[in-house]
Amino acid sequence: RSGGSGWFGGMAPNERAAAARVALRTALSAVGVVLAPVVIDVLIADQSAGVWSRARGRPAAHGLPTLIAGLESLALHFDVE
Repeated sequence: RSGGSGWFGGMAPNERAAAARVALRTALSAVGVVLAPVVIDVLIADQSAGVWSRARGRPAAHGLPTLIAGLESLALHFDVE
C-alpha cells in the first residue's frame, strides 16, 4: 500500500483510481447533465469556456456564465463557501 495524505492517501494505486472515478462521477452528477459538459471541457480538457460555447453554436460570451454556474454547483457539492 502507498502512504500519503489527501483524499485517497493510504490506498493502493488501483484503489485510488477506482475511488477517484467514483468521486468524479458523483461530482459530475451533482453538477447535472446541463452543466457537466462545460465543467469537463474546461477543467479536464483544458478548453476555454468561450470555445466550448461556440462549439455548441452559442456566442462565446455564454460560456463563462455557464461555467460559473457549473463551478457554483461543484462548490455546493464539496461544501465550499
